[in-house]
Amino acid sequence: MGERGRDITVVIANSEDESVFNCIDSANGGAKIVVSLTPYAPIEARLSRLNIPFVVVPRGNLSITYNSGIELATTNKVIIMDSDTVFTPRAIEQLGHGLEQYDACKARLSFQYDDTQTLSGIVANARDFINSSPTRAYTPGLALRKDIRNQMGGYFFNEQIRWAVDSEFSYRFHKNGLQFGYIPDAVVNHPAVSIRHDLTEAFLMGLSKRRAVDLGVREGNEDVLPTLKRILSGETFAKRGKLFKEKGVSTLLYMLTWDLLYNFGYNLRKLGLSGSTEERIWRGFGR
Repeated sequence: MGERGRDITVVIANSEDESVFNCIDSANGGAKIVVSLTPYAPIEARLSRLNIPFVVVPRGNLSITYNSGIELATTNKVIIMDSDTVFTPRAIEQLGHGLEQYDACKARLSFQYDDTQTLSGIVANARDFINSSPTRAYTPGLALRKDIRNQMGGYFFNEQIRWAVDSEFSYRFHKNGLQFGYIPDAVVNHPAVSIRHDLTEAFLMGLSKRRAVDLGVREGNEDVLPTLKRILSGETFAKRGKLFKEKGVSTLLYMLTWDLLYNFGYNLRKLGLSGSTEERIWRGFGR
């Protein structure tokens, strides 16, 4: 391990996913490794044999998974990865350099295509457009310094929010005036995302945004009508125009569907969803 590899830790979130070892291999000795995973004996045993530190966390809360991994890391600099993503050469080094200038920074996610999956290319284009925003502090591929914890309110990820946890992190990060960088030359490869998985995430992200608003940690309007007005606003149309220019009409139409599901999740409680029903929805999606 090089000198730089001693001062940065890759924190990998995992849930019964054997591809975590591909992520570990892709680090190629460029960093320390810790894994934060839900209970799964075969992976725990293999990590033990490889002398890779790990922490076992409860199922269904990505905030706890990320926080526990960050806590286990012994370095100030950390990079948060998901188990199915892999580094390209020099990505860790470039993110480490980024943290010498910024409080947090992120890699460019490269979403892969799978010709056997319906609309795989369109989903990849949509994810690439959203994640290429230079200001959104999203995971995976998010690097941060642990010494900003107090400036973030004393914690990194809000454990009352279980899904789409990086959105609330990004909001709070910028609200507190911290410095963020986008390092496009540091590339993290992400496997193809199925349309079913992506649209499910849209719905769950809407639920999570609403939870954050209800908790008072995000701004948002509770009414359905203002949400529709926002969708039809000039700012939204400007963003959609940029999407159309960069990714084409098919991706634009897909993102409109994605937005509808997101806003449906956000407004579901306003339409009569009870807390117990919401809990059953989360359990049904395996969260």
